[in-house]
Amino acid sequence: MNYISRIKDNILEHKQLWTVVWPLVILNIFTYVYLSHGLSLIMLIFFLLMALLGIGGIKLLAIQNSYDISIPEEFTGKAAELMKEIKNYGEVIFDDEIEQITEPVRGNVRKDFARGLAWLWEDNQEFVGRVDQFLKEAIPISASIDPVNEDRAKLLRLINKDLDILSTLVDGLKGNKERDFLDLDDLIDSKVSSMKNAMRTEQDIFYDYVYKIMIAQMNNNEEKDGEGLDVAEYFNINKLGEQLSTNLIKSLETRILPLQDSIIKELESFSADVVGKMQNSALQMMNTFKELKDILLRLLDECKGEDSEVLKKLNQTLVKVDMLQEQAEEMMLTLAWQDILVEKRWQDIQEKVFMIREKVNDNVDEDVLVYINSLLTEEIPGFSQMNRNNENAVFSKSLIDAELVFQIYSGGKLSEIIKNGVYSLFQFMRPLELLVKKNVRLREEGILKRKSLNLRVRSEEYQTEFNKVKEIVEMQNPKLLVYLENVYPKNFYAFCNNPYIKQKPEDLNQAAWILFLDILERGADETMYFLVGVLLLIHQMRNKYIHPFKPLPLDIESDEEIELIRYAAYQAVEIMLSIDYKALSA
Repeated sequence: MNYISRIKDNILEHKQLWTVVWPLVILNIFTYVYLSHGLSLIMLIFFLLMALLGIGGIKLLAIQNSYDISIPEEFTGKAAELMKEIKNYGEVIFDDEIEQITEPVRGNVRKDFARGLAWLWEDNQEFVGRVDQFLKEAIPISASIDPVNEDRAKLLRLINKDLDILSTLVDGLKGNKERDFLDLDDLIDSKVSSMKNAMRTEQDIFYDYVYKIMIAQMNNNEEKDGEGLDVAEYFNINKLGEQLSTNLIKSLETRILPLQDSIIKELESFSADVVGKMQNSALQMMNTFKELKDILLRLLDECKGEDSEVLKKLNQTLVKVDMLQEQAEEMMLTLAWQDILVEKRWQDIQEKVFMIREKVNDNVDEDVLVYINSLLTEEIPGFSQMNRNNENAVFSKSLIDAELVFQIYSGGKLSEIIKNGVYSLFQFMRPLELLVKKNVRLREEGILKRKSLNLRVRSEEYQTEFNKVKEIVEMQNPKLLVYLENVYPKNFYAFCNNPYIKQKPEDLNQAAWILFLDILERGADETMYFLVGVLLLIHQMRNKYIHPFKPLPLDIESDEEIELIRYAAYQAVEIMLSIDYKALSA
């Protein structure tokens, strides 16, 4: 081997070292020239180009080497044939491993999607079924009416036109659940495909690595004994497959969580689009029924002298149209669909909250519970009296548990149980929910009052009253005010329009608006304004850490929020324990 070949081999063997050495050599030469002849711009540019060209040449030489190794042609065919077999086998492994690891993600996403929107599909299909039945009955009725004059004929044409529109909308809504899942699968497939394309580079690196080893071994054997390497015997495809599988699994383990997060982010928008399509159809139906009702009224007026049986059928049709119009309006209330998803997710999370509470209790001594009890007696006036009442045992225990978990978490203990501070924050929800469900009520007159406020809420007529809520909260603790942003009027409007509100509130949000409704009706002192604000902001703090499409809550952003919710919860408890429960109703 001549001198130039030895230098070339040395560069290839120590490529990184030469990449560093070459600029140093150029720098030394540049320094010598600079000291001898002085500095010029042309000279500086020349030496920079030399340094860059040298580094580029080293890298190019290394790349060419992987392809320019000289081996006998008789072995090249064998190597190419074996590489083709390895790649075919590798593709099967690649697809199998990705499918095996991503399939649970797909299953979980589909399950969460179905769980979140099941109620909406069911309501939608029930409504579609009622409209479909109406069409079967209405079409023969319209056909049985004699168009004795142009006015009546025109009205019948308009009725038939609206019935056709409704029929088209019904056909479009049938089977929407199956289409939604197909679209969801397309979404997941696109995300998995993107991940596969990103992993192709790693797979190609593996193939390149195998090819280089194969070429190197063939070349070495040729130099040693003049006989080429039997590549089929040297390279075991099954073992290479196992190695590829191991590499893929390691790579997938680092990518699976980002993949899941990426799908979940898209899922929220995707679900909103699904709901949006349903809302659009419901809106079209609502408008069509409204128009159809007007036409039927005109037709009834036109048919005053007709047979009583015809008039009877028209009146029955009119009643059904009016009812379906109201139901279509109720379907439009799915604008608050995400809030419903959050409440459903909260039901699941509460099981985890309960488990943590029980584990903490199992790991503390009795004297700790005695200390917690005395602490609550000092901090909350009225707690000791309520604690002695057996009827309030569940509430008292839940409040003690909340304080216990807070003290344990704040002290940095039992971290293997309380891994996320958000579980300490959530503990304060149960005693409050128990208290409002027991004592806050929406009377019949309150329900009627609520339904009459729609337009007045939209016109911001009660904005001043809610501003007072915010002002009093800010006076008590300015840090709490941020959680009341963007709450009014949207949430109060949804509360007023929700047809499913019962006398007993289902959460703190409903309880707060019931009390706010009473303030609008009868007025109140600052304490009640503050209670409304506190219940609303606690509900908002809870929702901040619940993602509608994630089974576990989000990580706590700041432990200060736990202290804030503790303060707010105790303020709410103190107020509700100190006032006449008749005041907690509307």
